[in-house]
Amino acid sequence: MVTKGQLVAQIDPAVFQAKVDQVRANLDSARSAVMNAQAMLRNRRPISPMPPQTVANQNANLGARKSAGDRREDKDTNGASTW
Repeated sequence: MVTKGQLVAQIDPAVFQAKVDQVRANLDSARSAVMNAQAMLRNRRPISPMPPQTVANQNANLGARKSAGDRREDKDTNGASTW
């Protein structure tokens, strides 16, 4: 029989301490990963924006090629080869 104040079981704190240590190590690793990612972000070269006229020219060229491709497809559907 168990009497009042008698120790019935004892929990080994080493198991819990090991878990705490593991979680702290994971946290340290995650913090290091964040710091590395931030450093990489700071050190990256910025992309130079294109002048608006260059963008307009590229869009115009793309439109012209697309129109030529549409005309080529029209010929293809009529049975004529475009190659």
